[in-house]
Amino acid sequence: MVVHKKGKSAITHYKVVETFGPYSLVQFQIHTGRTHQIRVHMQHIGHSIACDVLYGNAEPVFISSFKRKYKLSKI
Repeated sequence: MVVHKKGKSAITHYKVVETFGPYSLVQFQIHTGRTHQIRVHMQHIGHSIACDVLYGNAEPVFISSFKRKYKLSKI
């Protein structure tokens, strides 16, 4: 799926709820329900979904990448 001038229209509204360093928690409201709509729209504006293999960077996200000095506690 791609954004294309001859493609079907799709409308997605979004709001950033909270930011964590290079990542953000985002709330989406989709109005059209196209396949992969949120993923395609976010990639198109340059903010792919974290860990998205198809439309973004499939690299894992570690808490230490946005919370400095995070250490995993032993149970």
